[in-house]
Amino acid sequence: TTVSAQETVIFHGDRMVYDRSFFMVLLEGHATFLYGDYSLQADALSWDQHWQILEAHGDVYLFMPEVSVRAESLVFDLSKNLLTVQNGTIVYADRLTAEVERAVLTPEQLSVQNAKLSVTSLPFTLGVQSAVFFPQAIEDNLQLSNVQFPILDLQVPYLVFSVPSDDLPDTLPLEIKR
Repeated sequence: TTVSAQETVIFHGDRMVYDRSFFMVLLEGHATFLYGDYSLQADALSWDQHWQILEAHGDVYLFMPEVSVRAESLVFDLSKNLLTVQNGTIVYADRLTAEVERAVLTPEQLSVQNAKLSVTSLPFTLGVQSAVFFPQAIEDNLQLSNVQFPILDLQVPYLVFSVPSDDLPDTLPLEIKR
């Protein structure tokens, strides 16, 4: 996603400062940034028009197709479609909820640190120190890589939870690959 001259960006806040020399917009108080399918609200945000980077702080809410985020802060590089979240909750396609200390989201994967993962079709929450999640696979299974379970002193390079499409059985198939 690259913001071009033809695309409309709308932003406003209680206080706005525009620095023409650095192509920066600073917003404070009820800051809002709207662009296409993206909607961002925060206590404060900065928009670097040259590098196409949004930084938001305070009570942050981001809504975009398939993903919603509530966080203390985030950095969104629109040119690389790279979102970094600090201390927040990410909901992906209403099927996965990740409460994270830190997360990096790209269209291909979600990397989390110190997180609780909940999948709507699974009857439990998975607590992980770090993991990489592949959102496109959540229809059929939950694929995690580099999962660390600190209580068990265990690191699993690759973990798959198969998610049955019909009724959920009492136990779920679990596959651990080393």
